[in-house]
Amino acid sequence: RAPAAEIGRAFIFNMPQDRPPVIQDFRVFPPGLGLIPMPAAPSPSSLPLGQFLYPNQPHPPTDSSTPSPQKNSFLASQIVPQPGNQLVYWNAIDPDGDNLLASLSLRSVDSSQWTQIASNVDATYFEFSTADLAEGQYVLKLTVSETAPRPVADRKSVDFESDDLVIDRTPPDITATSVSGTPDAIVIHVSGRDKLSILRGARAVLNNGFEVDSILPDDGILDGPEESFSLEIPRASAAGATNAEVMVLDVSGNRTSRRIDIKP
Repeated sequence: RAPAAEIGRAFIFNMPQDRPPVIQDFRVFPPGLGLIPMPAAPSPSSLPLGQFLYPNQPHPPTDSSTPSPQKNSFLASQIVPQPGNQLVYWNAIDPDGDNLLASLSLRSVDSSQWTQIASNVDATYFEFSTADLAEGQYVLKLTVSETAPRPVADRKSVDFESDDLVIDRTPPDITATSVSGTPDAIVIHVSGRDKLSILRGARAVLNNGFEVDSILPDDGILDGPEESFSLEIPRASAAGATNAEVMVLDVSGNRTSRRIDIKP
């Protein structure tokens, strides 16, 4: 009621939401690959003016479809051959901007017992050796959890399971081979079967040095552990050759071979 009384600036405060994390991507790489990570871009050393003037105001949400500079740096990492290694990659975000930690577990499809192979890591990938794992199909479980400064009682987590991991060290079997011909070419027919993995293709190496590969099976779809392939060799390329080493390969990197006679 005093004439000199004034109401100063009003501030609006809101209780922060607590939404669970979101797993946007999960990839199990082919076996035998390793990662040389690119260093992440450094965080900005300056404070935006808007954040300084209005520290209690919510900042505009970032577009999840646009990779951050840190993510762009990571995607520039190098993939290199590394026998016996398994690489798993994931991408998770938190709608409220909470810090996240990830844990990775695995179990055989025939077992209910989980084995944790990564615990509370802040990276978006993990590498582990498969040397001590028996052959077979495995289920991977990724658990992404909120961490400090979110209070312990309010931290949420989310799980994702994938059965994409196959440990296969056994080469496929060559079940049949034959050779046919046309006026212009020699055709080598080879069939193969694998117990665990999908076949990747077939190859023939003639004893005159000529090589030919095929990743297109006779049925037109490379989608199973049992396939047949036809490798066509021009007669000019087969000149002087008397036999060929025929190979069948699977997606786990195993191969088996057989030497057969050819008649140019």
